[in-house]
Amino acid sequence: MLDIKNRDFLTWPGRITDDKPPAANRTTGRIQVWSPELTVPESVEAWQHNIKVQAEKQKQAAVIYYDELAALIYKAGSFSEEYRRIQKVGGGLYLSTLSLTQELGGIPSTAYSQAQHFLCWRLQAAYDLQVAGGLLGFKPRWGARYEFWYKNQDDDELAYNYEDIHDFV
Repeated sequence: MLDIKNRDFLTWPGRITDDKPPAANRTTGRIQVWSPELTVPESVEAWQHNIKVQAEKQKQAAVIYYDELAALIYKAGSFSEEYRRIQKVGGGLYLSTLSLTQELGGIPSTAYSQAQHFLCWRLQAAYDLQVAGGLLGFKPRWGARYEFWYKNQDDDELAYNYEDIHDFV
């Protein structure tokens, strides 16, 4: 798990705060939360690469959870190449991603165009709504406080609307 914001997973086991990328977990079922103080592009790229190589080498499934995908925008026009590679071929490498963001507008379309599932909570920025609308197939409207939309990108059906998480599960 990559926690760039360094605030949401403070009490989780396996939390590492060193700026140097930790080695990939070598055992099944372990959680690693990497919360570097600084976002150093080379370190983040190396961390992702290490997980990808380890998953392929051991032929064991791994999941990388990105708490804020926008953290992979290193500077204007520069987005994580390793993330793009993982999105393109991750399924064939025993690797899946869960990627969260509040800033769709800054994320290049190549980063989310490979997504299988798309969940969308309240967005306010016009461009973010436009991007979400493209992924959902329509511009979302909001009603209930915890309402969200879900779309399986392989499904030709429209997105489903849920008033809260209890309706979804």
